[in-house]
Amino acid sequence: MLAHSRKGGLDVLKLIAIDLDGTLLDEDSKISQENVRVVNEVIKGGHLVTICTGRAAFDAQALLGERMTSVPIIATNGSVIMDQHGQLLTTTPMNQQEANAILQELQQKDFYFEITTDENIFIPANGKEKLYEEMLRMKHRFPDMDEASLWKKAEMQFTQSRLTSMKGINELDCPVYKILLFTFDLAQLKSIATSFANHPRIDVTSSSDFLIELIPRNANKGTGVQWLAQHYRIHKEDTIVIGDSHNDVAMFDVASVKIAMDNAVPAIKERSTLITKSHRDNGVAYALEHQLQLT
Repeated sequence: MLAHSRKGGLDVLKLIAIDLDGTLLDEDSKISQENVRVVNEVIKGGHLVTICTGRAAFDAQALLGERMTSVPIIATNGSVIMDQHGQLLTTTPMNQQEANAILQELQQKDFYFEITTDENIFIPANGKEKLYEEMLRMKHRFPDMDEASLWKKAEMQFTQSRLTSMKGINELDCPVYKILLFTFDLAQLKSIATSFANHPRIDVTSSSDFLIELIPRNANKGTGVQWLAQHYRIHKEDTIVIGDSHNDVAMFDVASVKIAMDNAVPAIKERSTLITKSHRDNGVAYALEHQLQLT
């Protein structure tokens, strides 16, 4: 177990970056009382806790609410960073011309997609209906498919804050930080991801089944954690990350202590220094309190 490290007789400030979905949030996208209690105790103990998520900053803030002491937020996979007072520190938007070209192509191919901007998450006007119809077509092809389970995954997208329907989203004149694609057709999803694999300015990541996220290549959770650590003058050996999914790989590569949730994908567990309980069993609280002894 890792206890407080000490230099010159003083406790060393730790930076603890925590993912949201599948990590701090349970299966209903809620933060348990136990997780809130322990995270707040760690902050009171003098450590810097940050949320590091693929979600928009305003969506993360809505999920945290008033229950958790103010924390910095690394949002949209590292392309937006805010301090503990909600003040914007730095942003890395997608190239505007390329973002608009991608949007035009997605519109023409009739995909369901989401566009994360400073103030809103834009979706096609018939987005929910489009996904439901797609699911019914998949059900026809695969009669044994668990329809309820699949639709629950899709419905999670529609619980986000500031979701805004628009007709004809072919072009935007505001900064775009992420374009997300969701489809039940995994072969199609893989094909789209492959088409961007060698793009010089766009990276592809994922936080869940049935979706991929297009983000600026020079911004990810790893660069976000590094930027915040440098901003607060915290060394890599004093950086801790906790996550579960593919978009957490980048932050696992820049930390000293890497904690995988029990429900994490193999790529995360392989990179971990510790494995904690699942997100259903207060795994974040268990790691901070019992495995790291930070409370």
